[in-house]
This record gives sequence, C-alpha cells and structure tokens, in this order.
Amino acid sequence: MEVSDFGLALSDLPSRVASTVHRPQGDAFYSSPETLLMGLADARSDLFALGNVMLELATGKNLLDAPDSLTQEVKDALSDRQLAVCRRAIKRARSAGSPPAVEDAIWRAATYTQADLDALVAPLPQAMRVMLTRLLQRAPANRYQSAREFLPDLYFWQGEEKLFGPKEAEAELKGLMQQTGEALVELGIRAPRGSTTPQEQISTN
Repeated sequence: MEVSDFGLALSDLPSRVASTVHRPQGDAFYSSPETLLMGLADARSDLFALGNVMLELATGKNLLDAPDSLTQEVKDALSDRQLAVCRRAIKRARSAGSPPAVEDAIWRAATYTQADLDALVAPLPQAMRVMLTRLLQRAPANRYQSAREFLPDLYFWQGEEKLFGPKEAEAELKGLMQQTGEALVELGIRAPRGSTTPQEQISTN
C-alpha cells in the first residue's frame, strides 16, 4: 500500500516551519474518530482508515459520510463531554478553513453506533464482516492493535490459511532441493562436486 495523500505528510526536519493553525490531517471522511475529535492518533488510526476504504470499495458506502443520520436527536444523545469535544473539533476545522462537510464527518465520528456499522457490513461475506467490524470500531482499543494482528484475518478472507514468512520459505526451499536431488538420482545424474549444500545449512536470513 502506498501513501499518496500528502495532506497526511509530516516533517520533522530542523528547518520545518510549523503551521500556527492545528488543522485536520488528510481526508476527513477517511480519518479515524480520534483524529477528527482531536485525540491521539497511532497505527490503529491507519487501520481504521484502511477499513473505511475497504468498506467503500465493497459497498460503495463510507462510514463517515451519512449526513441523513445526523439528526438533532442523535446529537442530543451525546454526553456534555462528548458535545464539548465535538464543538472544539468543529471550531478547529472552521479555523483551518475546512469545507462544511468536514463538520458532518466529525459529528458522525462521534455518533455512529454498532448498529450503524452492522447495517453497513450486513450484505458482505462473513469473513469480511468480521474484519471490517473490528477495523471500524470507534475505540482504538477495540480494533486490531497492529497490521500484524490484522493479517491472519485478511489472509483467511483471501482463502489462505496461514502467513508465508521466512520459516515457510525456508521449508519450501528445502523441499524443492530434496525433490531436485531425487529427480537427479532417478535420471542417473550426479551433481557437480561441491555444488550441494546440506539442507540444515539452508537459511532465508
């Protein structure tokens, strides 16, 4: 996967001049709730963004793009603290010159429910529902905690039962060398002197 949205790019060069405005980073409709609501972002925020991209590719719908669901009743259901967080985030977005639609994304990030998420993924195959439901949890602690944790479910959905890492590559290479040696014996061909390597010495490192 390649990052092509330079609205997400940050520089730590000594000569970098920081903006005086704390602005939302990247595309609001693919940002995580904690990013939109001025929380701390980490790798789990990227996994949320990945989940939303996958959801849109699979269903044509974006979790954070649901303006019709943002009724006053939904907003009023938030606690005083949640309302204050939303208002601060909206104030920041306005100060940064963000388009009005970003405000809807902020409200949606604070108000979407598990029922909303379940309804969006309902038409999908079970394995994909499991992945997206976990990727798109509002609380980072309820998502996959790393891409490595996410990969087994992704491979399972693709029909592969296990990861293919260095150990698997080494085992496959040893098996191929053994098959080659057996084939040479059957053909009566001797390997050149010094050209063979004991299998226990083979390593992918």
